[in-house]
Amino acid sequence: MSQHLNRFFLIAVAATVSATVMAQQPTPPRTDSTRRPGGFPGAAANQGPKAYKDVITDKAKTDEGMFKVHKVDEKYFFE
Repeated sequence: MSQHLNRFFLIAVAATVSATVMAQQPTPPRTDSTRRPGGFPGAAANQGPKAYKDVITDKAKTDEGMFKVHKVDEKYFFE
């Protein structure tokens, strides 16, 4: 009797999970009109990355370890 309940339970869980996964609506692809330049918020079109010296200034506090962690104002940069 125990084997039948275990089998029933596993089948019920598998059916619930597969129904849930299949019920998810795919996200429609973003069109050019909804996409921001550069692919992320605040990015300007046709601008490359800033120079290292412009981002990690003399104000930066650096903690060296496995990775360098720079803190400039309230922002953290990992190197």
